[in-house]
Amino acid sequence: MNARQSCLAHLIRRARGLAERKEPDLARCGSWVRDELRRLCKMAKDPPTKAEWRAFYDRFNRLIALYIGRQ
Repeated sequence: MNARQSCLAHLIRRARGLAERKEPDLARCGSWVRDELRRLCKMAKDPPTKAEWRAFYDRFNRLIALYIGRQ
């Protein structure tokens, strides 16, 4: 198991690469992840309301549930 932590910029680059995949389902996942990570970066500069944070958290959990285990 790899226990290293990645910075958001590296994760966004990996998501961008996934968004460029030929498989439509994986490309959609990559685009969604990229957009959510960018939103998270914005939240660091402009703190969200509790409702905005809850919405982000719910979307990200849904994303993980839909795509877990796919490569």
